[in-house]
Amino acid sequence: MKLFLIDEINTFAPYQVFEGECANSLMFFSDEGLEYVVSFIKDETLDGCDNVFQFLIEARTSSRSNNDVKVGETIACIAKAFFYRHKDYMLTFVCDISDSRQAARQRLFTRWFQKFNQNKFIKYDWQIETEECVFYASMMGCKEYPYLDNYKDAFGELVNSLQK
Repeated sequence: MKLFLIDEINTFAPYQVFEGECANSLMFFSDEGLEYVVSFIKDETLDGCDNVFQFLIEARTSSRSNNDVKVGETIACIAKAFFYRHKDYMLTFVCDISDSRQAARQRLFTRWFQKFNQNKFIKYDWQIETEECVFYASMMGCKEYPYLDNYKDAFGELVNSLQK
């Protein structure tokens, strides 16, 4: 099953998007030469919830972007193209904790969501506190999807089970 069409994304995205190395992944390069990979992985963790994908954003280059607005806009175009074809799907997003910058990632992701949302999507956020660290997780979907609450509740239960 094709999750998105690259031509649709490239019609609106400021950076040209290419097929990634793995199935259901895309990549693009910023003006500074930074490589980004956006992947969609089937999420099997929510009992009774089909059509859920993990939304992964990976900066493959070690150097940081200088608040490049076009990176967020390109990622938003990718997500919008996904939802345009799959209004009855949900995306989950968990901030990477490998460098202890998960709170900054959550703020950036929220800022992108608010800027590019156009009041068509909804995002639920959770903070997960374990003995080791704090995680940030989100779930997004189309506002018009009638089963939003079911998915939100299932994801919330999963998140709560991870709390210390």
